[in-house]
Amino acid sequence: MSITSPYCFVCGKENPKGLKVNVFFEDNIAKTKYVFDSAYQGWTGIIHGGLISTLLDEVMAYAVAYRLGPAVTTHLEVTFRNPLRPKEEFIASGWVVKNTSRKAEAEAEIKRIKDNVTIATARATLLLINKRLRI
Repeated sequence: MSITSPYCFVCGKENPKGLKVNVFFEDNIAKTKYVFDSAYQGWTGIIHGGLISTLLDEVMAYAVAYRLGPAVTTHLEVTFRNPLRPKEEFIASGWVVKNTSRKAEAEAEIKRIKDNVTIATARATLLLINKRLRI
């Protein structure tokens, strides 16, 4: 079972409406560097929180998949700490904090690169998928 799809909204390279992020790993931590342009605003001058949540979810899913195999998020909790503005480069990082035979818990954060300020943090529970399950 592949953990990626060419049409994934976040990482899919063939999705014409997708973000096309590139996830990489450092010491079992899934990371991506990214910059949102003005098209992704919610309120004027502030990146929409749903997109920030989406990237946090993505890096946690990648961290779990890298260490334990494919998984789907069953619970996601995001805490927004500071606004992210268009054109600000940031890094999203996700890591596994606990796992059992059926599920994993992961945490993530987004930090603005220019000043290392935390934009948002997240915690999630993910259900591990095996090849016998269909999603």
